[in-house]
Formats: sequence, C-alpha cells, structure tokens
Amino acid sequence: VNMALMKYEEALVDAKRCLKLKDDERAYYNLALVYEELALFDEAAEAYLKSLQKNSKVVETHFSYAKLLYRQENIDAAHNELVQVLQMEPQHLEAILLFSQVLSAQGNFLEASESLSMASVHYPEVAQIYILRGDIQTKLNQPAYAIIDYTKAIELEPENAEVYYKRGGAYETIRDYENALEDYS
Repeated sequence: VNMALMKYEEALVDAKRCLKLKDDERAYYNLALVYEELALFDEAAEAYLKSLQKNSKVVETHFSYAKLLYRQENIDAAHNELVQVLQMEPQHLEAILLFSQVLSAQGNFLEASESLSMASVHYPEVAQIYILRGDIQTKLNQPAYAIIDYTKAIELEPENAEVYYKRGGAYETIRDYENALEDYS
C-alpha cells in the first residue's frame, strides 16, 4: 500500500517486516523494488540476487534486475539477465525492447535490428519497436530505412512529437529538406 502511495520509507519498513515473516523470493523482490524507488541501487541489486537465489525461475525478477543493471550501465550483466528472461519467455515484449537497447549499447546493431524485426512480426502494433529500430538504422547510417520505421511508428502513435523530430533528422540526412521542415514544424 505504501509503495502505491509513494511513501517509500514506510514501504521499506513494511518490506523488511514481510521479509522477517517470510524469507522468500517475493519478499526480496518487493524489498528490491522499494530500494530502487529510494535510489539505493546497490541494496536493490543485492535484494534481486537474493530473490533469484531463492527462486531462479521468476521471469519478472530477472527482468527487473536486468533493468536495474542497464540503468547502472552494467551492460554485459544486463545482457546476461535478458538472455535468461528470453529463454524462459521468448515473447516477453519489454525484455525484447530492452535487449535491443543492450545489444545496441554493445555495438551489435545488426543483431539488435534483427531482434526488433522478429518482434515486429509478433507485435506489429507496438510503435516502440519501430522507433528503436529506426534509431538503430540511424546509427548504421541508413536514413532511408530509418524513415520507413519512423513513419510506421508515426502511423501507430501520431501524437508522438519525438518521432517526427527523429524522422525529420533522417530526411535532413538524405537532403530532403522539404519533408524535414514539415516534420520539424
């Protein structure tokens, strides 16, 4: 309840109390979530690891831990956690999206793009897939492909101003200034 009310200090007391009552993976997971909200990231990581020691088969614990590792720029460790998530649940959309960002951060742009292409087959209506893939195409200096992906994202989320800006940049790269100006305005 205190987490939902954003009373994190009280939530920490509750989480520690729950842990004393039942020393299980869920208690450590909840403790990790509270620590994250309090920006106590080392403590959160430790709690996630204890949760995983209790039960290594919980997808959401691996995923939450992977997000924390990515946020802390521990890219290789985040990669390893996401591999485990995707082995247990291959169609976990959030894990696929984060995995593509991890691969991109590692410089594996083609693999990141391929994973997003595969995700687009299963989730054709998720704009974030096309945005991330467009970003990768931009990094690969493939502005024409980036424009295609950003255009698809705009079709799905026409109110997303950031995608217009990104597509405008891709148009500018290919010297299509008229379309770039239209996207920028």
